[in-house]
Order: sequence, then C-alpha cells, then structure tokens
Amino acid sequence: KTVVSALKAALNDSAWFVRKGAAIALANSGTEAKEAVPDLREAMHNPNHTLRTLAAIALGSIGTDAKEAIPELREALEHPNVAVRGCAAEALGKIGLEGQTANEIQITLDKLISRLQDDKPFVRDRAIVAIGKIAGTLEQKLGLEPAIKDLNKVQETIKQSGFKFNQGDIADIDNHLQLLQAKKIERTFNEILQKPWVWGVGIYLASLLGIFWLRPLWLLKIDQFLKPLSFKIPPFGPEISLRFLLFPKYHPRVLD
Repeated sequence: KTVVSALKAALNDSAWFVRKGAAIALANSGTEAKEAVPDLREAMHNPNHTLRTLAAIALGSIGTDAKEAIPELREALEHPNVAVRGCAAEALGKIGLEGQTANEIQITLDKLISRLQDDKPFVRDRAIVAIGKIAGTLEQKLGLEPAIKDLNKVQETIKQSGFKFNQGDIADIDNHLQLLQAKKIERTFNEILQKPWVWGVGIYLASLLGIFWLRPLWLLKIDQFLKPLSFKIPPFGPEISLRFLLFPKYHPRVLD
C-alpha cells in the first residue's frame, strides 16, 4: 500500500518521466493497484495520449475492481490515438460487466462493436477479444434474447466490415452464440411441453396433413368410422361430428 500510495502521488508529478514511470509501475502491479483507480481515472483525461494509454493498461490489469473507470474507458474508445482506443477496449474486456446496469452494458457493448470497424487492426483485434471475454456473461446480465441479438450483431458487423480477424476470436463468439441459441430452443420446447394444448394442436395439424396423403378408399373407411362420433360445444353449442374436424378439405357429403 505504501508503494501504491507513492505511485499515486507520482502520477501528478511535475516531471513527465516521473508520471510515465508511475503509470508503468501501476500497470505492472495488477490488482494490488486497486486503490489507485480514482487517480488512474483522472489520468484517463490527461492530454498526453501515452499517459492515457498506460492508465488504461493499468485499469485493465486491476480487473473487476476498476469497474468505476468504465465510463472513462468507454469515452477513450473514441480517442483519435490508436493506442488509447485499443488499450481501452482491452481494459473493458478484462474488467467485465460487473457493476453496470443493463443500459450501461448495452452502451459499452455497442461501442465495442463499433470498434470492429475501426481502420486500425490494433483496435479491431482488441475489441473482438474484449467482446469474447464478456460474451459469456451477457445472458446473465441482459437476458437470453438480448444476448442472442447482440452476438448476432457482432457477427453481422464482422461480415460487413470486410476486415480479417483471428479465426480463434471469431470461433469464440460463434460458440457463445450457438450455446445461447441451443438454450433458446430447449427453453421453447420445455414451454410447449408445459402447455398440452399447444402440442395437442400441433399433433392435430400434423395428422391432418398426413391424412391428405391417404388413398381415397382409406379416407372413406376412416370417415365411416367417425360418423357416429360427435361432441357438443358447451354450454349450448351445436353437435359437431369428428368428420368435420378431420376432413375439412374433403366435405363429408362428398365422401358420402
């Protein structure tokens, strides 16, 4: 703590090389430098882009404990300097989504996705790695449907950009998306099973389609079997023969 406190003070030293050395040291301190997060946030507004870059690297090495600096890192994604943009994207991936509201997460993700179309490969590569790091927690933070929508947007942006990306990074995004899509299918299937009337209607419609492929004499036999079977729609509905339900395409009078 004594060392980190000294480095925090050195970030505001009048000599440039002292400030730079302090930022480098904090970047190499990892989570032990978490008490310097307020000072590193301030450094993210420094007019010197090298100091901003080092501050972003330091915040990324601190990880989740640097979540208060996410607004500064999001802003840095629009910085004109390529190193600042790239290191800010990398830091956002290392910090993750903790401490952000759903709306804030969406803003962060949209800004990272926009960097996939950056004209500098240094920025694009770090943006896709950052997205891959947070993709696994999107469902928990945003919900299944929004997570699928966002990862589809990532895939679409990659295709539209026309740039080449590391295949391993793309595969990471694809795997997360496929897992979420499989979960959606499973959830939909379970919901159908919990509502018997839904799959009952599905079986009925499938049966109708199958009946239309039967030979005419078979249809006649089925029709004659169903003639005596009927039911009433409560409470005072008319009596309806099952023939009308099973043969809407072949009117019973035609079959007679």
